Amino acid sequence: MISEGNTTAPIGARVLVTLATCAVLVPWSLFCAVLVGLSAMCTDDFDNSDCAETMSLPIALGLLGLVLAAVQLVVALRGRTTKSVLLRGIPALALAPAGLFALYVTFVQ
Repeated sequence: MISEGNTTAPIGARVLVTLATCAVLVPWSLFCAVLVGLSAMCTDDFDNSDCAETMSLPIALGLLGLVLAAVQLVVALRGRTTKSVLLRGIPALALAPAGLFALYVTFVQ
């Protein structure tokens, strides 16, 4: 039996959570890429001793964001009802406006 708000195939909710997760992940990835670019300047002195620590932070942050986004999607998309998918996707749905704003600021200015 299918009732409104409690469907057995919440495709719309899954698409919404997926788009919200992408809206968070894309600016996070761009931020980490900027950090990698800034940390690459440590090689100006041709001394690799300090570069390992400098490069590890943006790479670790990037991987952490990617893993958290993947976990968020897996957990949210496993929901069987629209309500459960949306409740499990609250972190991505809450952060999506900030991600979209970051993308807007990045590409408009």
